[in-house]
Amino acid sequence: MNLVRAHIVTRGLSRELIVKLYEQIDPRNALAQQRFLGVLREHGAMREAAKKARALVSRPPAVQTGRQRIWTSMRIEVSFTAQSIAASAQVELVTARQYINALIGAGYARKTRQTSFEVGDYTTFRLVKNTGPHAPRLRSDGSAILDLNRPEGEREIPIRKAEAANG
Repeated sequence: MNLVRAHIVTRGLSRELIVKLYEQIDPRNALAQQRFLGVLREHGAMREAAKKARALVSRPPAVQTGRQRIWTSMRIEVSFTAQSIAASAQVELVTARQYINALIGAGYARKTRQTSFEVGDYTTFRLVKNTGPHAPRLRSDGSAILDLNRPEGEREIPIRKAEAANG
């Protein structure tokens, strides 16, 4: 990066040199690519070249939300408890239970066995509708879920309150 700064400060960079330097960066190293573009932007050199080069930068995967991790864990496990999902998804038990109950109300999951001990409730659940990799999103008012894995007209599924409350 210091070499790039030196070229920019002393004589500027030609488009060909920018492309050549950019191609020398390991394509798997998104951080180095972003730093290179940052240096170009910082010194105002070749704005157009920086814009074109930015399109080549591969973005790191987006940080997964807790619900996405819950959904992925549910898809992997055949039969699960709220405790096992909370542990594998690294979320609070309350969060896992709320999401599982919403999915039960929408018909995506069902209770297979309920066991209660003095130390807690270990109800076993099963995912009934595995629609795809994207986690169904719970509406803020709790009335429905939005499933981006489904076709355009069938994405919003209402939550039946009686089933969700019993989940």
